[in-house]
Amino acid sequence: MSLQDILISRQNGIFSVVSGPKAAKTRADEMEPQDEATVVGMRVEDDLPSTSSSAKECSAISEARTSKRKRTVVEENPVSGSKRSRTEAEPRSSIITKKEAQILKYVDQIASHNVRSYAIGWLIEDARLRLVYGDRMGLVFTKAIDFLGKDAALFLLIVAATGAAGVHGLGIHPNVHFPRDDDGYEVFALDSEYTGATLHLPTGDTEDAQFDFDVQSTRKLYTEFGLIGRGTAVIPVKARNKKARETCGEEELVAKVGWPHAARQAENEMIDTIRRDLKSAHKDNYLQHIVDMKYSVTKTIEEMGMPRCAMNIIPDGEDLRVCRTLILKAYRRLDDIGSTARFHTVFVDVVRAHHWVYETSKILHRDISTNNIMWYEGRNGQPVGVLCDWDLAENHSNGDIEAVRPRLHEPAADQPGLSKSAKRSTVLSMGHSTSRPAGQATSQATVQAPNSDGVAPQDGQEKTPMIKPRYRTGTGPFMAVDLLRDGSPPLHKYRHDLESWFYVYVVTAATYDPPQKRFRKLPQWEQQSLVLIGDSKHKFLLQRREWLKVVKDAHSDFHPLLRNKSFLIRLWQQFGHIELSYFTGVENMERMRTPDDQGTSADDDEQMKRMEEERDASMTYSKFMEILGEQEDI
Repeated sequence: MSLQDILISRQNGIFSVVSGPKAAKTRADEMEPQDEATVVGMRVEDDLPSTSSSAKECSAISEARTSKRKRTVVEENPVSGSKRSRTEAEPRSSIITKKEAQILKYVDQIASHNVRSYAIGWLIEDARLRLVYGDRMGLVFTKAIDFLGKDAALFLLIVAATGAAGVHGLGIHPNVHFPRDDDGYEVFALDSEYTGATLHLPTGDTEDAQFDFDVQSTRKLYTEFGLIGRGTAVIPVKARNKKARETCGEEELVAKVGWPHAARQAENEMIDTIRRDLKSAHKDNYLQHIVDMKYSVTKTIEEMGMPRCAMNIIPDGEDLRVCRTLILKAYRRLDDIGSTARFHTVFVDVVRAHHWVYETSKILHRDISTNNIMWYEGRNGQPVGVLCDWDLAENHSNGDIEAVRPRLHEPAADQPGLSKSAKRSTVLSMGHSTSRPAGQATSQATVQAPNSDGVAPQDGQEKTPMIKPRYRTGTGPFMAVDLLRDGSPPLHKYRHDLESWFYVYVVTAATYDPPQKRFRKLPQWEQQSLVLIGDSKHKFLLQRREWLKVVKDAHSDFHPLLRNKSFLIRLWQQFGHIELSYFTGVENMERMRTPDDQGTSADDDEQMKRMEEERDASMTYSKFMEILGEQEDI
């Protein structure tokens, strides 16, 4: 086993990639494969149209196919590029060396283990050394030094600093603590399975809320694979001290640690708003279907002590992230549901709750997937569905989302469901540290006392507006086809979430094994490219043979749903009609245009608006529940 492999397996947080003289190639296309890694250059997402400039200028990301983890959630690539970092590096070429590609793979791996804020590595090529730093906002290479020659003194300082660093100095989250060794140093040992590990969260007074890691065979620690992004870790915990028990109780809990964009409304605020508005609308019966949040802490990168702050490489606007920790009630994964009937009960629960959240607070979830549906055993032995993970949700209370409208006569890459002529001429344009108990408003200056009624107080203060990027959000296999077309990230509509609910049922029927309590893979919808997933779904909606390919391995318990006139077939037909109306409408508009037409006319806008209104009317919540044969409200 190599030194790199040993260090990564121990998760000590520092690793090296070394090449001897003449070992490194000079162009990416000359690289030999590194295990399963596939290097695609200096970008975050291959299939999306743009990346932020600051990420391009100081980062190189490898889309390494090394993980067997669950599907990746998409939240990257806003339309407009961001401003450059405050401290600018020389723009890097998109051509990377073999050893750069190798270290990118290791950065991805090390950042995907434990509860980590960043990762550090050494890159040695011939007699030159570069330090490599990666966090959820990007990756930084230092200038190369001649560590065996004129820069030997600097190299000794690097060695000394690395040797003296503790687990937190090497990138472990500063609120996570491990047992100390005989010399007083905190030490993480992988074979200990987090025995003795604790999570300490500030409360605003002299005593932290402390939680024990509670990792067991039935309660595992989950970490999201990859470096850049939210990097979510979900840790099974239980309250350790009196302060934690007073705030969170003594039931089983999880700590959700992630790095969302600072520009987004905080997930804890979303959950507080949802619960408050359901109560105000006398829809308290749906509270049981919304994740129960006990406590939250948000820290800036300065408060986290991120090394990029010392380097003065601070992302601007849309690239800036914060670290947010939520303490939540623990639920069971959808995998454990065990039967078609129990799944259907949970499914209807969360579809209803999703709708009434939208009706009462105008908050749209926007990341419907099997991973975000959980459940617990109710008093009568029936499962109770719970909709979790509101970190990509968006508040639409300021008005309806504008219609999805393609811009005509602009170049675009291939889009699902468009003829070659339409593809050539159409681009899609779809339409400081804070900690607090659940239900308590966030303040940048103080930590507020718990709110007795558990709802967000209305302080009347307006927040300073922040530049808010537009994102393509969702989890590939469950995203609506409108959201998977190439071009500008689309505006996300309520109907798109309804389509995601349909895909949840399709994926479950096609891949879930009730006796084994597990989901199989669905390769057609788990590709690296969102556009390819969109093309597969377009064909699935319009061609029966593609439908049959998707459901061909369905467990026998789901076979009744695959017969004609079942509610799943009727939903498939309805969403197929909506998809058909889109691309036939666009092509009809193209045929009516003359070569001299430029841009879009008022008539085009009006026609697209009518088309979108018709598509929206074709699938509403009422229609969806009518096809399911379920009540809209209970």
